[in-house]
Amino acid sequence: MVVGVLFAGHDTSRNQLASSLLLLVQHPDQWALLAQRPELAASAVEEAMRLVASVPLAARTPKQDLEYEGLSLKFGTFVGVLVATANRDPAAFGADASSFRIDASRPPSLAFGGGIHTCLGYALARVELQEALLALTQRFEPPELAGPVQWRPSLGIFGPTALPVTLRPRRG
Repeated sequence: MVVGVLFAGHDTSRNQLASSLLLLVQHPDQWALLAQRPELAASAVEEAMRLVASVPLAARTPKQDLEYEGLSLKFGTFVGVLVATANRDPAAFGADASSFRIDASRPPSLAFGGGIHTCLGYALARVELQEALLALTQRFEPPELAGPVQWRPSLGIFGPTALPVTLRPRRG
């Protein structure tokens, strides 16, 4: 099980880290805030996963016929939950749901699923991402893009395939 958790989450965590880094590159004020307030690392990870989840679609199939809010779903029907859209719902995340604010107080996103479908490696992924973002913001000035970002076009695992950035050591 340990090997499964470590290796199964490698691709999603790698893509989530790259997407999170890009958000911080695009929002240097948030980079600076995390550098000044390392206690916001957990919130920074949650906010990044909410806005750019490495798994943007959760697929489910009902085990029996059911009706949900007037919608009939038959046994075995493919149901795709667009996590990327749900995580930006103003009804759930506030009027500024599309903004990236690491100091915002928001409810949990669907980035790791939920209930019995919660990602088995969510705790490890969160810790890895927090430590990586802290190490970057503590050691480097806000980075700049050094070329075009290339994306993996996928509803499976989503993230940049190329993210060229320039990192400069933090002064003083």
